Amino acid sequence: MLTYEAAKAVEGSAFTIQAGAGPTLPLTLVEVQLGRCRTPPPGLPQPFSLYLKGTPRVMCPQGTYVLENGTLGRLEVFVVPVGDDPETGEFLYQVIFN
Repeated sequence: MLTYEAAKAVEGSAFTIQAGAGPTLPLTLVEVQLGRCRTPPPGLPQPFSLYLKGTPRVMCPQGTYVLENGTLGRLEVFVVPVGDDPETGEFLYQVIFN
């Protein structure tokens, strides 16, 4: 299971996203943010979110995707688009780990 510390260690690094048989698209991990519950109850993992920026003017719809990173390997996660940069057109995505 991915931890906050492991994700924070690769902040700023490159990822790819793969949906089904479609093309692989590049992403950059721009921020790893702690969840609101800063101290989880005993035995539960620390909640956190990944924020990734994607390809300009290409949006992946909300859904389950395979993210890959050279350090973390393959992660099958639920990805949500949360907006785009009006200047660059890059979409921002969020992945939440509870």
